Amino acid sequence: MVFFVAGVVLGLRVWVFRFRGLPVLSCWGAGRVACGEGLVEVSLDLGLSVGVVRVEGGVAFLPGGVAVDVGVLREFAGRCDGSVCVVEDGGVRLLEEWNPVEGSYYKLRCVVEGSAPTLQVNGVYMHRVLGLTPWEDSRRKVRVLGVRRGERVLDVCTGLGYTAIHSLRRGAVVMSVERSETVLRFAEYNPWSRGLEKATVIHGDAIDVVGELEDCSFDRILHDPPRFGLAGELYSQEFYRELFRVLKPGGALFHYVGSPGQLIRGKDLAKGVAARLERAGFVASVVRKEKCVLAFKPR
Repeated sequence: MVFFVAGVVLGLRVWVFRFRGLPVLSCWGAGRVACGEGLVEVSLDLGLSVGVVRVEGGVAFLPGGVAVDVGVLREFAGRCDGSVCVVEDGGVRLLEEWNPVEGSYYKLRCVVEGSAPTLQVNGVYMHRVLGLTPWEDSRRKVRVLGVRRGERVLDVCTGLGYTAIHSLRRGAVVMSVERSETVLRFAEYNPWSRGLEKATVIHGDAIDVVGELEDCSFDRILHDPPRFGLAGELYSQEFYRELFRVLKPGGALFHYVGSPGQLIRGKDLAKGVAARLERAGFVASVVRKEKCVLAFKPR
C-alpha cells in the first residue's frame, strides 16, 4: 500500500509538515534573558540545546540577527505558568489560541523546564504530566504497543506528534491523523515536534479518515484521543469496528483512556472501552498501570 502519492493519500488531505525553526522560549527562559545583561545562556528550543543571547541597552539580540525588546520578554516572563512563545518578526507571540470554528482554546505549555511541552485543550492536558514528562509519556505508550521496525503504524490524534515520532524512531512507517489545524500549526513551531517531517500527516476528522483506509493495512494502531467529554465519537462502537477493519490479523491496538477508574454516567470508562472493543472483534484487556486498554485482532 502506497501512503503518499503526489500529495494525496487515498484521496485524503495530506498536511505537509514544515518545521519553522524559529526561536522558542518558555516564560522561564524569557525571564532569564529579561533579567540578564551581557551574554546570557538560555535554551531557544525548549531544552534541546543551549544558546547565547546578548542583552544590551534594553534589547536582546538572538542568533540570526533577531532583536527583541527586553520589556516585551519581561512582560511574558511574568506569566510564570509554563507558557511558550515564539520569537517572530522581531516580536513575541504566545503559542495559545482560541479557535471559534472548533470551539476550543489551545495552549502550548511546559510543565517542566527544559523538557517537551504538552498541549492543553480547554484547560485539559493532552499528556500525562504527574511524575513524568510528556515526552516520556509518549515513549511509554509506544513501548507498550510494541512497535517494531518496518511495521505500519496508524497514529490516531497526532497532537504534537510525540507518539508518531517515537514510532518513527523504532523504524516504523507512520500515518498520523489530526483534525485541528491549530494543533498542527503549533506543532510546526514546537522544536520537539520536528520529527513529524518523516511521518505522513493527514489533516481531517479521524472518523472520516479511518473510514477511507484500506482493510488490514496497519500492523499497529495507537489511539490516543482527548478525554471522553471532548471527543465521545472516538470511543464509539462504530469507530472501533473501523479500527478493527484496518488492522491486520495479529495486529495490536493501544487505546489510552486516562484515569481507568473514572466513571462516565456511573460506569468504569476503561471497562466500557474494553467491552466495546471486544464486541468489535478484538481481544482486549485493561492495563491499569499505563491507563490504557490493549487489544489484539485474532489471526
